[in-house]
Amino acid sequence: MSEHFIKEIEIKDYKLFKDFKAEGFGRVNLIGGKNNVGKTAFMEACFLTDALSKSSINFISALFTVESTRKILTDLNQKVLYDILKRIAPLKLQLNNGYKVELKYEDNRLKLNLTTNEETIDLDNMGKPELYVKLLVSFITSNSINCSQINTNEDFLNILYDGVKKLRKREELNLIINRFDKDIIEIDIIENNFQLYSKSRKKWISITEYGDGVKYYIAYISAIWSFRNNIIFIDEIENGIHYTNFDKLWELILTLSKEQNVQVFATTHSKECIESYARVAKKLEDKEIAFIEMGINKYNKPRAIVMDSERFFRELETGNEVRGW
Repeated sequence: MSEHFIKEIEIKDYKLFKDFKAEGFGRVNLIGGKNNVGKTAFMEACFLTDALSKSSINFISALFTVESTRKILTDLNQKVLYDILKRIAPLKLQLNNGYKVELKYEDNRLKLNLTTNEETIDLDNMGKPELYVKLLVSFITSNSINCSQINTNEDFLNILYDGVKKLRKREELNLIINRFDKDIIEIDIIENNFQLYSKSRKKWISITEYGDGVKYYIAYISAIWSFRNNIIFIDEIENGIHYTNFDKLWELILTLSKEQNVQVFATTHSKECIESYARVAKKLEDKEIAFIEMGINKYNKPRAIVMDSERFFRELETGNEVRGW
């Protein structure tokens, strides 16, 4: 696997994780488990790990997107960013790349300490316009992207589509989306709106008139193309996708991630989604996958069992439950 991929992680003092380790991740990683066992927090920690390995600005940007959930950077301003960082302080996070992070709010000042490189960033003076420019640019050009933050936001879908156009993959995307929905024969941005051409209605239709599945589909494909040699994160990958389309989705993700050398982390609650992931990976003979089963142990601490492809296929074939405990 590529050197830039996350292969293991150690998480300390981040949300419900006090002292957690996991290793053996693949190129594509599906995370399963019951509610409130830490699936999303685990993926967030991976997202923050990758961002911090690039720069402190990338880390602040990633931290903002994690904590602001659906607000996205369209709402970025001094008060929003400062209030979010202040709310989650104190935060301590030790990552597998050697970084130790501590976000503190002391004496009415916010400080971010990065101990491995002895860098301290004073976050109290957040009104400098150049900082917001850096945050926005670092999010858009980051070496990883949290798709969960962009799926329902047309501004970021437009940014991803710009990446598709730069790569000259518009026709390829049209063909892929047509296989997903035979009525859609073309995609474009018209008058600053994302629109799809309907074969049956013979006109351009706003993407808002279609189900969320189309939007998610476009986001995932565009992100993999746009973030070649990098990492993407998808929370609850089954959202908006009908179970009859799971095989199509996984075939695309597994094939494109291999072509583009992209690592994928995704969570799911769906048994059908897990079974589809295994079925398609086995058909494609893709051994660079992993399934991460999460649960809470008897000491009330989150635990993860990371299965490689061979063990994952075997567990499902023998009828074992792999959706956590």
